[in-house]
Amino acid sequence: MDPAAYNSHSLRAGHVTQARRNGASIEEIMWADRWRKPETVKVYDREFNPAARDSVMRLGL
Repeated sequence: MDPAAYNSHSLRAGHVTQARRNGASIEEIMWADRWRKPETVKVYDREFNPAARDSVMRLGL
C-alpha cells in the first residue's frame, strides 16, 4: 500500500466505519473524537446506510 494515499482523514474514516460496523452509536463516536455534530460522524462513515442501522432491523421479524 502506498502511504501517500492516506492522511489523517483516512484514520478518522477508518475509526468511524469500523466502530459503526461493531455497533458503536453516533454518540459514542462523537464522545471519543470530541465532535459536536452527528453529521460529522456520517461524513466519515464510509458505509453510511441508515436503513441497515435502523432499530427496526434488530427486531428479527
